[in-house]
Parts: sequence; C-alpha cells; structure tokens
Amino acid sequence: MIRILVMAILAIGVFTALPSFLSDYMQTNGYAETPQKQSAYGVSKRSSAPKSSSGRVVLKANRDGHFLTQAKINGKSIRVLVDTGATTLALSYEDAKKIGLRPRASDYTIKVNTANGVGKAAPVTVREIRIGRISEGRISGLVAPKGALNVTLLGMSFLKKLKRFEIQQGKLILEN
Repeated sequence: MIRILVMAILAIGVFTALPSFLSDYMQTNGYAETPQKQSAYGVSKRSSAPKSSSGRVVLKANRDGHFLTQAKINGKSIRVLVDTGATTLALSYEDAKKIGLRPRASDYTIKVNTANGVGKAAPVTVREIRIGRISEGRISGLVAPKGALNVTLLGMSFLKKLKRFEIQQGKLILEN
C-alpha cells in the first residue's frame, strides 16, 4: 500500500515537470502496422495477439533522469514514460481514446491510490506494444480518468515480458 502511494507521488512529480521532458525525449523507430478491427478493450477480434519480436532498444535518460520515448500501442504512436516502478501500463484517457479504447463510466472499477487520493481506473488489455524492434502482445493495463494522467506510463506489465531490461550509466536497455 505504501509502495503504491510512493509511486503515485513520484508519478505526480514527473507530470509537473513534463514541459522540460518534452524537449528531451527521444523517439525510437517503429514499424508501420495494418490496423485490425478491435473490440472496445483493444484486443483484435480477427486474430490472437502478435508474437514477440526480438530486438534491442537503448533509451537515454533525459536531464531529469527519466526515459521518455515513442511507442506504437495498437498501431498508434504514443508518447510514453518507461517506469520500472509502475506495476502496470497506465494509459492516459486521451491516449486510450487515440488507440480506440473508450471505457464507459461503469468500466472504472479498479481502485488506485494517488497523491491526490483514491481514484478509479478502467482495466484494459492492449493488443500490442512496440518500441523500435521490440514487440510484445496482450499487455494488461489501466485507463486513467480524463485529465488524471498527462503521459502514459509503460510499467511492469510490459517490462516483465522482456528478456531483460537494465539501467546502466544513464541508459535504459530493453532486450527481447
């Protein structure tokens, strides 16, 4: 419980410094994808989740020590903060809408603790997340209510699927 609260406080701190992050984040190369018809929760109705694809991506920390990059989530380019302290993928409401996820008010059933108090989020599963040559499928996550999150957090529900991830000398190495 305390760990979740501490992580929420750290996330709020990141969001207040977001303007300086924007000038520093680096984009990785993604691959164009053919969109598939999706259910309300982002999982393809026509096929199972894509298989993992191997690769290596190295992200440099910005001047504040954070790892911001572009990811392809369900085929759409989304700015993400790679956060090893976040339990799960946490999509901003706006980014969720961009990738075709539109939770109803009744879908916000998961209690989350933040620096601003207790809130609710909607559980989702995304079909695929791709950063450069790395790709993983069927990633569980949450959608934050409108205005609650300024940047999508790429947490452990994605990172734990990788072969390895390591922070070394101001670089985050992702391998699959």
